[in-house]
Amino acid sequence: MYLKRQDCHIYYEIYGSGEPILFLHGNGEDHTYFQHQIEAFSNDYQVIVMDMRGHGISDFGERPLNFALFAEDVIALWNEQHIERCHVFGFSDGGNTALTLGIHYPTRCNKIIANGANLNTMGMKQWVQLTLLAQYEMTKIRSFIDKEANKKLQILDLMMHQPKISIKQLHAIKSPVLVLCGSNDMIKTEHSMNIARAIPNAMLDIIPGDHFIANKQYEVVNQHVKKFLKK
Repeated sequence: MYLKRQDCHIYYEIYGSGEPILFLHGNGEDHTYFQHQIEAFSNDYQVIVMDMRGHGISDFGERPLNFALFAEDVIALWNEQHIERCHVFGFSDGGNTALTLGIHYPTRCNKIIANGANLNTMGMKQWVQLTLLAQYEMTKIRSFIDKEANKKLQILDLMMHQPKISIKQLHAIKSPVLVLCGSNDMIKTEHSMNIARAIPNAMLDIIPGDHFIANKQYEVVNQHVKKFLKK
């Protein structure tokens, strides 16, 4: 199915019934990242997955990509589906979008799971920052002659120069929040701990694995998330 926005169409799928839970993928990915969550949660919840604009088979749109825009798209989808409140599981950039939703739309978010989220670029380990910088500069050169490279540049910019979330903004989140990260995550463990400390009603779970625990250690992650949602 497609959500029609002013400047683009955004693809989404819905499975099951019950309390709604939205899964938001990471940078350069699409809704299929959550294949193991669709199967595990759709028996008890209404599972919603979507391709964020500029990703998957959603249109790129005409507006510069940023997390506030992603959050607007999510709210538009909830409005179309007549969803007043929704659980949100966001991974990586999706986690940043989930935190943005909690900050700016507190009455629309039920419980939030922020997996591998970061408040700013300094939340990433140094080797990740250096690798990203090299990729960004190479893509920037190609973008002068390749329109597709220009789109890739905007997607990389989400990691290169965004997000810009302050600790003070996290204080405004009213939803219960589960901060998830891998023990060998590309996000600094201390950064994830600071996120959990700053949110009034948050807890932190560190699971053995890397940044992609929701896909690689999905059974463990799903257990943690189900327990959190049932509290």
